[in-house]
Amino acid sequence: MSAEKPIVDQPGVGAAAPQAGGSVPAEDRYRRWSVDTPDGSLTVGEWVPVGEPDPELPALVAIHGITANHRCWPYLAAALPGTRLIAPDLRGRGGSHEVGPPFGMAAHADDVSRVIEAAQLESVTVLGQSMGGFVAVVTADRHPDQVERLVLVDGGLPLGPPPEDLAHTMPRAEVEKVLTHITGPIRARLSMEFDDEESMLSFWQKHPALQDAWDAVTVDFACYDVGDLEHLPLSSRVSIAAMEADSADLLTASTIGEALQRLRHPASFVTVPRGLQNETPGMYPPAIVQQWRDRFPDLVVHELDDFNHYTIVLTAEGSAQMAAIAKAG
Repeated sequence: MSAEKPIVDQPGVGAAAPQAGGSVPAEDRYRRWSVDTPDGSLTVGEWVPVGEPDPELPALVAIHGITANHRCWPYLAAALPGTRLIAPDLRGRGGSHEVGPPFGMAAHADDVSRVIEAAQLESVTVLGQSMGGFVAVVTADRHPDQVERLVLVDGGLPLGPPPEDLAHTMPRAEVEKVLTHITGPIRARLSMEFDDEESMLSFWQKHPALQDAWDAVTVDFACYDVGDLEHLPLSSRVSIAAMEADSADLLTASTIGEALQRLRHPASFVTVPRGLQNETPGMYPPAIVQQWRDRFPDLVVHELDDFNHYTIVLTAEGSAQMAAIAKAG
């Protein structure tokens, strides 16, 4: 492992562009390091605490979504000044884009375990957003001694009503249709090429879910996604193979359902009313949330207002609410 050897010695990544006002928060606390896996080296972002560690939440591991990266978390770090926030780039994304195969929730969970070990943490709260929520659930199942509790943000529970058999998987005949519907638009976006930084940022600025979240953090996040801004044309570093394999794993493998059946850690489930395109209802409509609440009575459910699938993470207000939930225990 190379956890003690930072990839960069200075804080920040220098990606925030003048197209958005303000600055990226908590950059004076930020550093990057790497963790070795059998398949390559994972990039890990860390925000160190200010002063004494927060006794309510001394450390937190945050896991991003299917096409995101660890630079989605600056606002969460700013909301948790006394917390050591550790956030990997999942294999096939960001600085870890060359890691893998294999992909899938089990592979990601084992990577998170390596990160926790490299950070010399014995047991820690794990927060996952979107696909990161599913990774968090499987991490707790495969590495129970390393996880204290879970915070699942708009992810981590299968979409739709809970099936009678949680380990039931979608019939193969349906899988290809669903995968084409889900991954087709994502593949098209990940395949896009941009002539320069301005055109890339212009594309993201028009995204319907980012209208209330266009600032230095979102610009930094988008720039980190493409990596070297001088290497033209610009394109996302997210591996299409990783995205498709992870999507298929969520539909065809029993990993998530079996992990939920064995769930033995305290868990909070956070939902927002709007989805990937700022549409309503969001990923988990209220009626579906109630069914999951009935299925898992010990699950602490937080139905937040005024956010979509992106702004819960990419705004100070959304991150403040996530931070409060993570600290509540």
